[in-house]
Amino acid sequence: MAASVTALLGRLPAPLFGNAATAFAWSTKKASALPRYAGWAVPGAVGALWFVWPAVDDGWKVSVGIMADPEAAAAAKAEAAEAAKTSN
Repeated sequence: MAASVTALLGRLPAPLFGNAATAFAWSTKKASALPRYAGWAVPGAVGALWFVWPAVDDGWKVSVGIMADPEAAAAAKAEAAEAAKTSN
């Protein structure tokens, strides 16, 4: 039963490859070369972030928690100034 399921999955059509068995064989061959490029993972990620990070808007950074909310900081500062003014 498992062999027939595997054979059926291998015959499924796959774009550019003809069937899933050919796509799987090609992917396995290409994946075997990945360890050669492992040393480029960190520099590649840093380079990608170097270009992408300025495009990310501040609203998203605040919602994720990476950046403090500037509006909340300004409101807290104004509230502290008002509290200092009324206490004197």
